[in-house]
Amino acid sequence: KYPEAVVIAADCMIVLEGTVYEKPRTEEEAKMMLASYGGKVVEIVTGLAVQQKSRGTLLSDTVVGSAKFRKLQDYEIDHYVSTSPVLKCSGAINGTGLWRFSEHVEGSMDFQRAMPTALIVEYLRKFGVHV
Repeated sequence: KYPEAVVIAADCMIVLEGTVYEKPRTEEEAKMMLASYGGKVVEIVTGLAVQQKSRGTLLSDTVVGSAKFRKLQDYEIDHYVSTSPVLKCSGAINGTGLWRFSEHVEGSMDFQRAMPTALIVEYLRKFGVHV
């Protein structure tokens, strides 16, 4: 219906020691995930796809960041799980939680929204969109 439209899709996943952490099914699973991050570095991998049907073009890439978590206390995890949408977040963590629990963050900071803004702007410009 809108052949000139540009469609943007992106999503994040958390990777710890080679294991992909998806959305937890329960709050208890979320607590176990969060506790496992303590003192370790997790990768935040964001996949991006941008397509314009009229051009027949699809551009895609991944952006990787990382965060070193500090040791988390049980009360911190309990409070975070009870006040954050952990069941909607890969690895039970969102951008706010990453900043709250991390000692050090590297790479793109766009993982907070699961949208790698700089790469989106680059791709939109390739499609002739003025941004």
